[in-house]
Amino acid sequence: MLMIRPAIADDSNDILAWRNDEYSRSMSIDTAIVRDIDHHKWFLSSLNNPLRLLLIGVIENSKVGICRFDFDTEKNQSIISINLNPSKRGQGLGIELLKSSIAEYRKKNNFDLAAVIKKDNIASIKCFLKCDFKLSHNDDIYNYYTLERHEK
Repeated sequence: MLMIRPAIADDSNDILAWRNDEYSRSMSIDTAIVRDIDHHKWFLSSLNNPLRLLLIGVIENSKVGICRFDFDTEKNQSIISINLNPSKRGQGLGIELLKSSIAEYRKKNNFDLAAVIKKDNIASIKCFLKCDFKLSHNDDIYNYYTLERHEK
């Protein structure tokens, strides 16, 4: 059973390894390799940022992936992104991680959610659509999805 918990400082190395995975980078908006020192600074500041929430999915002490929620104060919405542990891909865990993370996030934060996904990232597109996100618009490279908050 998938459990969701907030990220902690000890997760930093795993998150960096997942982020620098070749496939993860190819599907990210920023495809560059992230240096250790830059990641660790970003990660620690993220843990202390009240506008950002990092949630880790875990099954039997094995980390499945991460969902990040960044609150946009101007749009009054949170931008969500997901990255799976490369060893957990292809097991159907992305949908469960995304749904469970959204449910956990919405216990305290009832905002519209938005996602930006590369058009060739078919797995993520399917995952977000199965979690009831709707395509709002697109451009040459990206699709933009939204999920409205409950009880507007």
